[in-house]
Amino acid sequence: PNYRARFFALFRHPIERAASMFHYSQVASWEAREDLYHPERKDKTFEQWLKEYDQIGEFSNFYMKRLLNKFKFTDEDLETAKEIIRT
Repeated sequence: PNYRARFFALFRHPIERAASMFHYSQVASWEAREDLYHPERKDKTFEQWLKEYDQIGEFSNFYMKRLLNKFKFTDEDLETAKEIIRT
């Protein structure tokens, strides 16, 4: 049989995702991983944390960087990604 593959994807708004990560890291004392719980963030604003976190390069396009082993993306990469999602 000739079946056409189908899939669906869920996309989370990047600001909402970042805000959730920020708030979670302030309270997640039960996490075994040391890099997830940061009670000192309670003294920072979301904006301060976002600037600091993004400077170390861990927040921007984390999965894309890891999965594609590519650390800089072009406008052409963006258009290719949009076309893949669209079709």
